Amino acid sequence: MNFLLDHPRLNQRLQDLGGLPEVPALPELYVRLRELINAPGGNSQKVSELLSKDPSLVMKVLKTVNSSAYSLRQPVVRLEQAVTLLGFNEISNLVLAATVLKQFPVRPGDRLLNLKKFWEHSIGVAVMARVLLKFSHRKLGTNAEDAFIAGLIHDVGKLMMYQAFPREFTDSMNLCRTEQLTLVMAEERVFGFSHQDIGAYVADAWGFSRNMVKAIELHNSPFMLDTDDESFVFVSLIHTGDLLAHFQGFGNSGDPFLPAFHCDCVDALDLDIKDLEKIINEGKEAFAEISAAFN
Repeated sequence: MNFLLDHPRLNQRLQDLGGLPEVPALPELYVRLRELINAPGGNSQKVSELLSKDPSLVMKVLKTVNSSAYSLRQPVVRLEQAVTLLGFNEISNLVLAATVLKQFPVRPGDRLLNLKKFWEHSIGVAVMARVLLKFSHRKLGTNAEDAFIAGLIHDVGKLMMYQAFPREFTDSMNLCRTEQLTLVMAEERVFGFSHQDIGAYVADAWGFSRNMVKAIELHNSPFMLDTDDESFVFVSLIHTGDLLAHFQGFGNSGDPFLPAFHCDCVDALDLDIKDLEKIINEGKEAFAEISAAFN
């Protein structure tokens, strides 16, 4: 899949603006971890040896496994035991969460886009998407790791645009407030495309699946995809997770106004309205646990 070839209008607008800088690579530690996990003979000892090269990450893993979510009788102090208890997928998610935003050099104290709040929102969407997947009565043909990753990187296009076109992105943010527009609407006016498009371009460059690329491309605009499309259910998962994260106040994505909720997404996920309180409570607990581990 080549996102720009499939979207010639976006390609032309980027050329008009002087082009995007090169998409940063996925974090090296995450790539090496995935290679190790997928290789024959990958085990907890080898994963622990790799993680031990980053002491701050080791502390995050230990804080996570010793959190109330796991209700262990005795505290875990050995990294290899923590890896075994959490499992490779959860370890992989923690590594990506700890490293991916570092690939985009936004200043930590930036007033336009607060990186700490932005990260919290990204984590919030990731955990809500994973909880929604658990409660969905629809067979989605995906797994909790894909849901978490898509939620985590769904807004990465904002970072890429701010890095590449700071003046125009600032104009978009100001336009949101002066005309009470969603960020996507303001970006379309200023750029002729939105952070959804650029985020999908980044996800495609990183080699993620069509489901994940489409979810990032349309997380604010699922109505632009036919409900019969094979990716619509996964798009619905990230769209709904995003809105729930906003409603719960999980961080701040930088968007002053929420996009409209697309009701077809609830039908696509086949959620039981009676489970809403459970979904929200589980999401809050998961968000609190991961946030505590990283603070």
